[in-house]
Amino acid sequence: MSQFIDIHTHQFSRNSLELKNCFPQEIKSSLLQYSDKFFSVGLHPWYIKDDYLLQLQELQTFAVDKLVLAIGEAGLDKVCDTPFQLQQEAFIKQIEISEAVQKPLIIHCVKAYNELVILKKDLQPKQPWIIHGFRGKKELADDLLRHGFYLSLGKGISHMREVVQNIPLEKLFLETDDSFESIEQIYRQIVFILEIPMEQLQLQLLENFMILFQKNNR
Repeated sequence: MSQFIDIHTHQFSRNSLELKNCFPQEIKSSLLQYSDKFFSVGLHPWYIKDDYLLQLQELQTFAVDKLVLAIGEAGLDKVCDTPFQLQQEAFIKQIEISEAVQKPLIIHCVKAYNELVILKKDLQPKQPWIIHGFRGKKELADDLLRHGFYLSLGKGISHMREVVQNIPLEKLFLETDDSFESIEQIYRQIVFILEIPMEQLQLQLLENFMILFQKNNR
């Protein structure tokens, strides 16, 4: 049977293939502790400070590690205390790192989708951009999909039936983030909404994972 794949989590479990989210200052110890696990590493917009360039240096150092499969979560958030201009500066630098190491970008976005789409149009990145923890409406999902984003869903799926039904499976990922739900429970919710076999969902998400995250690890 295919694995359950969790592309954004804050803790490891035993029953799935996962990307654990790390900050630059903790990725070194995580890599030493878990030599058989995978990670994403990035500067979350909530925690960006004026001296963030020091964290970026750490990010650049470890972004090339084979166990680091993605950059992020990085992004833009209009409801946090970090000045928006500072967020944009740090986000653009992480986009540059994503492009340089040729690894996907996992994105945190709150009320800044217009700015996000404009950046994607202007910068024309070659690496995939994945919206993590997407909870928006169908119209927003459709717009993001038109602009080439991937969408990762987690908690709250039961209230997003219309969105789930309109995301092509080849553009979908699933995650637990900081939820108490298991990734298997989230898979089961998708299967229930779409009325498809579990194996079909598992195989498609495994293919998505291999195409986006494993190209540098073969």
